[in-house]
Amino acid sequence: MYNGYKTHFLTPGNLHKWLFAPRGCAILWVSPKFHDVIVPQVVSWLHDKTLQDRFFQQGTIDHTPYISAGIAVKFYNEVGGMVSL
Repeated sequence: MYNGYKTHFLTPGNLHKWLFAPRGCAILWVSPKFHDVIVPQVVSWLHDKTLQDRFFQQGTIDHTPYISAGIAVKFYNEVGGMVSL
């Protein structure tokens, strides 16, 4: 995704595609320099809080993918991660 900024501004990743996690499970890394300008498409009552809070509380949704993200990364590393053949 090109957004006009140089590399390392943000890095998205679909864990459901690559780490055997539930559908909809993904990560988004944003450079700390840009934490105050990145906002979710849906505004919640935590709009003036930290980056993590702004994206976490999006109303009534299933939080299972978020909870499973850390476990998916751990499992992926345990089975070999990105091994060059």
